[in-house]
Amino acid sequence: MQYTIKMPRIEDGKAMWAIARDTNVLDTNSPYAYLLACTHFKATSAVALKDGEVVGFTMAYTLPDSPERLFVWQIGVHPAHHGNGIGLSMLIHLVTRENCSHITHLDATISPENTPSNNLFKKLATVLDTIISNEPYFNQHHFPSGNQIEHYISVGPIKNKTKEEII
Repeated sequence: MQYTIKMPRIEDGKAMWAIARDTNVLDTNSPYAYLLACTHFKATSAVALKDGEVVGFTMAYTLPDSPERLFVWQIGVHPAHHGNGIGLSMLIHLVTRENCSHITHLDATISPENTPSNNLFKKLATVLDTIISNEPYFNQHHFPSGNQIEHYISVGPIKNKTKEEII
């Protein structure tokens, strides 16, 4: 299947929210958050399209105190399109985008039980020929429900490469 990956537009916000909801895995943020990703954070976010329809998204932003680090807030792929490498393609798209050439690390928080996301970032580190670190970050006492743990994942350093050099 052929997918197109690009910067999100405000019109993509509804579809991004629906994908997050339909995964039954991701926390579904307020629709407003997805609109902000399509406007305020569009330069560091991406959508994947199939036949003009949004089938995946990545919401990311640079860290205010470390602008060379791109933090992936959320990445989602519609369940009907799982297994096609869309998540990895979106992350590669982000780190090779011209406006992201200063990015040296791609970071995220991931639950240790989230095997697909953990595998995605391990694969990204392999593809980028770099290392991945994984450290405890948010513990149960940080969350209202008290049953969640998140680790801080960092992939890097990322060398300046083009998509063609990576793929």
